[in-house]
Amino acid sequence: MRFDAGMRTPPAHVHPALAGLGPLELEVMRRDGEVQRYGPPGYECWLPIGVAPSRADRIACLGGLVRPGRVFTHETAAWLRAGGPAPARIRIARASGRRPAVEAPLVEWAFRRLGPDDVELLDGAVAVTSAARTTADLAAERRAG
Repeated sequence: MRFDAGMRTPPAHVHPALAGLGPLELEVMRRDGEVQRYGPPGYECWLPIGVAPSRADRIACLGGLVRPGRVFTHETAAWLRAGGPAPARIRIARASGRRPAVEAPLVEWAFRRLGPDDVELLDGAVAVTSAARTTADLAAERRAG
């Protein structure tokens, strides 16, 4: 959920340098140009200005979506692995054909069985498509237009 001044809770992850600050303080600091929200829309985390987001920060942005059986794919996998601009949508593959119990905004779910060589774990816990699978997926999507 995206945090706006009228809401009660900030994004889930706050950089350690900002620990202990409340949502109102963080929003005022953002408006003053001292902190930034980083991550996909609706899944941002708070970072001090000038701090480069780490892989741990990127993973923390999507922490609420990490579950066994879910694999981040396409631009989401590339972003989690290497950084850069946050993706506009989050893409997740599931081996189960069932829809998730709770719909998440800006998340594109796909039923997809991936082989063991197509998946790797980041930081031992977050499943993403391998670099080769991610590259192939993105290239196929570009060709398809």
